[in-house]
This record gives sequence, structure tokens and C-alpha cells, in this order.
Amino acid sequence: MLKKISFFKKSVYWTEILPFIIFRWLMVVVQAICITVLLVGTFDVVLNNVGEPREGSLGTIIKSE
Repeated sequence: MLKKISFFKKSVYWTEILPFIIFRWLMVVVQAICITVLLVGTFDVVLNNVGEPREGSLGTIIKSE
């Protein structure tokens, strides 16, 4: 007779799962921080674009003094 293999009843320890949970949430947090920095930086440049128009690749981002 075949023995029942208790594959799904194997005891799982927190030390095996915890690093994956921490790594997964760390990736989510880092992505959120990067997206926030990108959006804030973009809107900061767009909303503070108050310089006079100039020739060049930067356009009106350069403020004239």
C-alpha cells in the first residue's frame, strides 16, 4: 500500500516565509517612493517654470537674473 505523503501538511516556519514578505513589501515601498519623487520633481519643474523664454535645450527652466 502507498503511504500518504503529507506534502501540503508540511509545517512551515516563519523564518522561511518572513524574508519573502519583507522583501515584497520593501519593493512596494521603494516603488512608491520612486514614483512620488518623480511626480513631485516633475510638477515642481512645471509649476515653477517662471523664467523668461531663452534659446537652448532647457527652454524656460533657466531663470534670468
